[in-house]
Amino acid sequence: DSLRPEPRALGPVSFCEGDSVMLDAGAGFASYEWRDGSVLVGSQRMYSARQASVLRVRVRDAAGCSGESDAIVVVVLPRPTVAISGPATFCDGDSVVLDAGAGALAYSWTDSAGLALSSERRLIVRNGGSYRVTITGPNGCVGASAFHHVTRFPSPPKPVITRNGDTLISSAPSDNQWLRDGVLVPGWTGAWQLVN
Repeated sequence: DSLRPEPRALGPVSFCEGDSVMLDAGAGFASYEWRDGSVLVGSQRMYSARQASVLRVRVRDAAGCSGESDAIVVVVLPRPTVAISGPATFCDGDSVVLDAGAGALAYSWTDSAGLALSSERRLIVRNGGSYRVTITGPNGCVGASAFHHVTRFPSPPKPVITRNGDTLISSAPSDNQWLRDGVLVPGWTGAWQLVN
């Protein structure tokens, strides 16, 4: 082997999952063979590395002389997996807290319209809608959660209480809970209640 190609990486050879780096073996050769170990992965001057690999390029010139480069080690860093925890429903006037989990370097909460909401680990939600969080992990890679859907249930209408003799009657036919002097009375859950 009389040739010694010196390929260049046109960017960092350590990158996040889903990214890549372009490698350039240099001009002026008649043929190129990129190998990951013993596996042939490319035959052009340029090679786009997308996964973890130990790459070498063998070149041949017009006179038939050939040579192989030193190894280029490509490292692929995992993107963080993000899951939102927190309730999916709440009642009008309440709120829920969504949590993206600990350990991230940065947090970015958005709604389904892409509106930025918070850069904290937790998000207080007072309106129904869809929310997602993007985090930066300890290795600098970014990951995004799926949308977390939250439903806000409206408050039921205030019941109207009428009195007919010694009976109180609620305008709500079900889901009543009666109180006496502001204190909940166990068992008083019907649409009407006798009082004395």
